[in-house]
Amino acid sequence: MPVVIALNKEDAVTRNTLFDALKDLNRFSWASAIVPISAKKGDGIDTLLEEIKKVLPEGEKLYPDDVYTDKSMRFMAAEIIREKGLYLLDKEIPYGLGVEIVEFKKKEDKPIWDINADIIVEKQSHKSIVIGKGGSMLKQIASGAREDLEKLVGDKVFLTLYVKVKPQWRDSEYLMKELGYNLKDVK
Repeated sequence: MPVVIALNKEDAVTRNTLFDALKDLNRFSWASAIVPISAKKGDGIDTLLEEIKKVLPEGEKLYPDDVYTDKSMRFMAAEIIREKGLYLLDKEIPYGLGVEIVEFKKKEDKPIWDINADIIVEKQSHKSIVIGKGGSMLKQIASGAREDLEKLVGDKVFLTLYVKVKPQWRDSEYLMKELGYNLKDVK
């Protein structure tokens, strides 16, 4: 199997340190390429992608050009809501946020989608943080998610969010599957 090594944080070290690290990594003669990058600044990313493309085998298309994921709209909606929550909450609740779509349906008489979702946290104190003072944080999450959800479905979206506490939800194989996560991908 081809291997490309990305050496991150090139911007955080001296040239001599970088050179020594590259020299040390050269002992991995089985690596197709070793590329110094700075993920933070974006330096070296184009080179890294080119090196990866060089070693990827060509294969037949598995999906049509207009299909960008094999995940369901429900799953994508949950991930959009989760993304907005993680982004807005930054380091306050790292990773301990799940989203379960309770309802995902289009109104029969109007181009409007009703999406109801539960944001799942592990602790009662996290619930208060997600809701925010007077519901302000939950409102921000909903507003940001609604905008992206409308792009996803191509129509207006009525989004209702609730916050629920489920202790140790990430340790529950059942809950992880219910939320659409393949445990092999997560662990």
